[in-house]
Amino acid sequence: MKVFVYGDMMKNEYRSSRTVDSLVSFVTGHYAGSVKEFHNSDDLSKRMDKSKRNIVAYIKREGEEYKNIYNLALLLRDYCDIWVPMLGTLQSETKTRLYFVPPDNERTTDFVGDLRNYTYLKQWISDKCIPLV
Repeated sequence: MKVFVYGDMMKNEYRSSRTVDSLVSFVTGHYAGSVKEFHNSDDLSKRMDKSKRNIVAYIKREGEEYKNIYNLALLLRDYCDIWVPMLGTLQSETKTRLYFVPPDNERTTDFVGDLRNYTYLKQWISDKCIPLV
C-alpha cells in the first residue's frame, strides 16, 4: 500500500496486515520521533549521529516554518535526522537558522531561503539528505 505524507509519496510502502490495529500502529510509529529534540548545543553534539545526514533547525514551534520542518521530517525520516530545540529552550533573541550537517564532520551548509516556502525548502533538504548514488 502506497503511503503519502501531506501529498508526497513515501519511498517505502506499507507491507503488513490490513487490519485497523496494524494500520493505527504503523501510523503512530511513523509519526513518533520523526523530529528529534535537543536542550542545547552540547546536548545536540552528544546525541547527533555524525555518520548520518542531519538538519538542525533553530525555529520557534508556532508558525508555518515549524509545520514545514515537521512535514519534511516525516517525509524524509529514512534519509536524515531533523533536530529542533526542545520547547522552552529557544531564547527569544535566538536567530532563526536552518543548516545541514553532512556525515563525517564535513562543513555545514546554511539554508538561505524562506522557511515558509515549502517547495523550495523541500527541494533544498532533499538535495542535502538524499544521496545521489
